[in-house]
Amino acid sequence: MALPGRLPTAVWPRVSAITGGRDVDDFWSGLERLEKVIGGACSRQEEWPARVVAGICAALDFVATEPDVARTLTIDLRATDFDGDYLSMIGQLGQRLAAEAPEQHPTASTDQALVGGIATVVADHLRAGREAELGRLAPELVYLTLLPYVGFDEARRWADSIAPV
Repeated sequence: MALPGRLPTAVWPRVSAITGGRDVDDFWSGLERLEKVIGGACSRQEEWPARVVAGICAALDFVATEPDVARTLTIDLRATDFDGDYLSMIGQLGQRLAAEAPEQHPTASTDQALVGGIATVVADHLRAGREAELGRLAPELVYLTLLPYVGFDEARRWADSIAPV
């Protein structure tokens, strides 16, 4: 998933550190890696709620192992004139969430709001240096995400299916 635009100069030092000094455009490979991690986790599941659980857990694992990439995606892009790239990323991940959702599901703005909420939780933990604790939030994030699609009881059942971290 390549996003339009180029990163502003203010973000280049962090991106340069992430990419090992390669061209700034190589940064987007971090986003592509995130997409592959989420896609790989989701593809191993048959039921849509199970894919959501797997995708959220995989994304949180990615943040724990690639905090610099996650920081640039969730914090640095928002703090620049490239907020449109951040919103594009949220929109694309929201589309992934909605793919194959139950027939009667919330609007696209709900999908994007849920993904944006998860990104905000991730950003808050990164700012506080608590990215390693994100895995413990997986049940709550799954519950929040599935609730508008499957209701209280089913969302709780899927959230409870996550092994404690």
